[in-house]
Amino acid sequence: PPLSPPPPLSPPPPPPPQPPQPPQPPQKPQPQRWGSKLEQTPRQRLQQQQPPQPPPPERRKPEKNANPRRRYHSASYKLSVVREAMRRPHHCRIKPTCRDHPEIEACQLRKWIQQRERIERIAAASGAA
Repeated sequence: PPLSPPPPLSPPPPPPPQPPQPPQPPQKPQPQRWGSKLEQTPRQRLQQQQPPQPPPPERRKPEKNANPRRRYHSASYKLSVVREAMRRPHHCRIKPTCRDHPEIEACQLRKWIQQRERIERIAAASGAA
């Protein structure tokens, strides 16, 4: 039997009409987090309000060995500083003494206190000569 041609396609039926939607109440705006892309941080708001600042001047690092020669202190001077430090209470001995003598660092004074007997011998030997 011969095949008959397919029936012509008819357009699809129109969708049924939607019932009208009742009006929705206005929604509250959601609080946005600082991390969201829409909200600005206080710093960003402040930067927008202020005119742009000129760039800060370049800072040069101080040279490490500006004075390569280490300062020499005599044994009698070391001994006087150590005695001054030893007159203070043990819990506030190093830093206040170094504040009074800005040319001395705390590590130097600690070393001098440890080597006190040796410095006394050197001072006595140089004083006797």
